[in-house]
Amino acid sequence: MKSKKKQRLLALILSMVLMLSASISAMAEGEVQTEASGTETTETQAAAQSLEEETVPETEVQTEEAGIDTQSVEISEEPVQETEEQETTEVSGETTESVQEAAGETAETEVPTTEETTGEETQNAEEQPTETTTAEEQPEPEEIEWSQQVGDSLVKVIASKGVLPEEAVLSVNEITAQDAMDEIENAVEKKAIEEKFAIENIFAYDIKFMVGDIEVQPESTVQVIVDTPEITNGQEASVLHVQDSNTIEDMNGTVDEAGQVVFDTSHFSTYVIIQEGDKEVNVTIQHINKETNGKIYSDDEVLLPVGGKIDGYAKATNWNVDSVKVNDRLYESENEFSEIKVLSGAFYQPFLSQIQQNKRTPRVKDSDGFSRTFFYPGGF
Repeated sequence: MKSKKKQRLLALILSMVLMLSASISAMAEGEVQTEASGTETTETQAAAQSLEEETVPETEVQTEEAGIDTQSVEISEEPVQETEEQETTEVSGETTESVQEAAGETAETEVPTTEETTGEETQNAEEQPTETTTAEEQPEPEEIEWSQQVGDSLVKVIASKGVLPEEAVLSVNEITAQDAMDEIENAVEKKAIEEKFAIENIFAYDIKFMVGDIEVQPESTVQVIVDTPEITNGQEASVLHVQDSNTIEDMNGTVDEAGQVVFDTSHFSTYVIIQEGDKEVNVTIQHINKETNGKIYSDDEVLLPVGGKIDGYAKATNWNVDSVKVNDRLYESENEFSEIKVLSGAFYQPFLSQIQQNKRTPRVKDSDGFSRTFFYPGGF
């Protein structure tokens, strides 16, 4: 009978150990199931109370029958309970230690929090600057601007610091001499004819930089801006570099939104700006009597393509062409004016002299009796 009681008591203790282990595990995981634990506790208490009720009558009966004092039975049972409680405590302790060790391992492998991750990312971002930040930190090269007013035009030169000496002075002179302009016109006519554009205006400048009496050149490319009232936004312009041999170099100039002519160069010399016109031009022809300096006919208006020639300055066979004046330029020989090509809307003045017709004189008899007719220029 005593063996059965021990078995029941041991079963009760093992149930409590299992319940305690389950509770500790649930607490370590952070998911405590209150209702389940309360239910298990209630059932365990009910089982323990039922066991006590069954144990007490059986003990009393055994005591009465065997004549053994109840107190001695209780004393004999106490060491067993203490031993079993000690075993329960040891098992619980081991279980608690296992749970704590598992919790410790879990804590060691925890994922970093959002704040920690954000801090690390911020630190990495500070330690490794982006390309954009580096680009923003790089200072832009300092620029220096020179300008000079030349007639109605403003000429500006912009260069990075160090490209020209700081004490350099801009010097711009407009070229107006007729001989120089004739050479320049001859140099640019070919380009106008090849590209089929009329020449509306020509602006020629001698641009240079001086340090005292010494001319200096830039060490790298600079920008030149010419603002002239004749050229406005939406118009076309060419920029040519006229070299010493009268050969030309196209500088690929453009007209910006403000109507300024802009081009880049690494060498200063004579630069010509051509205001471009249409592919066809209107030409006015005025025939002038060389002797009287008056008009012979009404003016003729002719539309010609760029590069075309005027045929028949004389207009009539009884007039001879002595010279041709185009605007302010005079061509005196036939070899010159016969090769004039139309490049702009111009005013042509051919100077004509009348051809004298031979007139017949009356017949006159010679001494030998034969009559002859004589012709002489101009007649009577």
